[in-house]
Amino acid sequence: MMENLDTDRLMSGNLGNWLAHQTVERDRAARKSNQRFLVSFGVLVPLAIVLALLRFLQFGFSGFFFLAACIGAGIWAYYPRAEAIKKVKIGINEAIADAVGITYSLKGDGGPAYERCKKHKMLPSHNKQAFEDFWQGEVAGRPFQLFEAHLENETSDSDGGTKTVTKFRGPFLSVGFARQFHGTTLIQRAGTHKKFGFFGGKKDSISAAGKTMDAVDIVHPEFEDAFDIYATDQVEARYLVHPAYVERMLEVEQAFKGKELRAIFCGGELTVVVEASNMFESGGMDASKDRDKVDLTISQFRALANLAQSLNESER
Repeated sequence: MMENLDTDRLMSGNLGNWLAHQTVERDRAARKSNQRFLVSFGVLVPLAIVLALLRFLQFGFSGFFFLAACIGAGIWAYYPRAEAIKKVKIGINEAIADAVGITYSLKGDGGPAYERCKKHKMLPSHNKQAFEDFWQGEVAGRPFQLFEAHLENETSDSDGGTKTVTKFRGPFLSVGFARQFHGTTLIQRAGTHKKFGFFGGKKDSISAAGKTMDAVDIVHPEFEDAFDIYATDQVEARYLVHPAYVERMLEVEQAFKGKELRAIFCGGELTVVVEASNMFESGGMDASKDRDKVDLTISQFRALANLAQSLNESER
């Protein structure tokens, strides 16, 4: 079904007709949003003048109240645009999923893939997580799930203020693997696990998810320069991981302008994770850019789906 992922074919069919109708809807949303901005301006400006004349604006509570009013007004005014963009995004992504024979949903749960990666110390420390853009079904006859994660760490200071830092953003790709395996094999970028913190060579073994995984040596210079492998079963790891995977994984990093790709063979599934900027954002207010956004989303999806297929070779 991957051959159906063609921008011209999608745009000349139902998706193109639907997007043409959404041009009217987006224009209506823009007008409504502009009206709300005018109303907000008409309320906030007199409020600011009154507070300034009363000399309250520079004081804590009044200043905070005015700032909160501005933020609330901005959200209220932009809301029609945000809803129109979200509707277009969902429509485009659903059409792409339908062309491949899978389903798409905007929201969902990270589920086993996220938990597996977290337990095996593949993710940076965080205390907030959000997931979106779920694609799932079967690709090339194998279970397939793709979603985007946004992981953050929120801290509080002594004054009660909070600071939120993004620790990770990028896609999680899980596929049911063609080959049978029973252990756990972890692939991470070279230098992730060093003997002495940030110094020394790579660790001889690591502990994660209640298991000990030993370093696996793969006789291939390019592979060893790019990745480290740890596994519970050395023989199985060498069977599963072929040096040619290096090129395929690096191609995905390049396609998404990403970094720190990592992968794990565990529980009968291969899960690949890569840090990248916000993806699958196919919605927009400018109808003239719809085709380019469809094309970009298709290329992003195809790169990950092709990775799943190329890594998921038949049993040897």
